[in-house]
Amino acid sequence: MLKKSLIAIIAMTFCAWLSISANASELKEACVKYQRADESWSNGYKVKAFILTGSELNDVTDSSHFDYYSHYLFIPWDNEGFTLLNLDFKGEISLFEKDFEDQNSRIWRVKEGWGNCY
Repeated sequence: MLKKSLIAIIAMTFCAWLSISANASELKEACVKYQRADESWSNGYKVKAFILTGSELNDVTDSSHFDYYSHYLFIPWDNEGFTLLNLDFKGEISLFEKDFEDQNSRIWRVKEGWGNCY
């Protein structure tokens, strides 16, 4: 689990990096919802997220905290926060819902596109 200070540095650095490196990331429209403590699911959120490799994240953060060959889904939020989901080695999100864990061990259900996002 990453420390909160490292996560804050990642968010600030990554947002600055995105502004100068538009081609380095793949932008995706996705529907995401998180699992609450009572194991129910939140409503769906329509988000624009970036698929990044562990290598890209290590470069941006000048660290080796991320698996070099893994892919991650970076979801920036309007409140300047973010969610970072560890995808698999393929680095794809599906048209069907699939569960992933974020940097705080919260479970998120993700599918590509905004259709039927509720």
